[in-house]
Amino acid sequence: MNDSVFKFSLDIHQTRVQTFFNVMRGDTKRRIEVMLTEEGEPYYITDDCYAVFSAEKADGHKIYNDCEIIDNAICYKLTPQTVAVAGLLRCEIKLYGAEDSLITSPRFSISVDPTINEEDEIEIESADEVTGLVALIAETQGIKTEIEQKLESGEFIGEQGPQGVQGIQ
Repeated sequence: MNDSVFKFSLDIHQTRVQTFFNVMRGDTKRRIEVMLTEEGEPYYITDDCYAVFSAEKADGHKIYNDCEIIDNAICYKLTPQTVAVAGLLRCEIKLYGAEDSLITSPRFSISVDPTINEEDEIEIESADEVTGLVALIAETQGIKTEIEQKLESGEFIGEQGPQGVQGIQ
């Protein structure tokens, strides 16, 4: 089965909700592709950027999941947690760049509608989902490990530089 794709654009100079669409509770073969624009012109995403889908479910649980950036489009595949709760899902895309820079998209909404025979379906307990944070923690841990290995191997050892007024401690 192929994914059903919702393609839309969001103008980063606007703040109002710009898009609204419906999905059924439990649908996981759906994804979104977001193109960012600036006053109608494409906003080009640089290679140093990464994107996160940020949302609040109708029950108050939060989603903060990684997105892919493919051909200047921000792509997010709806997870079981994304559609676990019937009601309004308030969403935005956070685009992070170098030196802690951030652009947050205008909000968009997804109405997660209940299915007719919901009592027959497998119940997914709603919870927070934060794959975006997990990925950042894993990346940080990888960098820490690499630095520790280089320190142990002596890769960072070089000539001693000039001393300050206190001299060698």
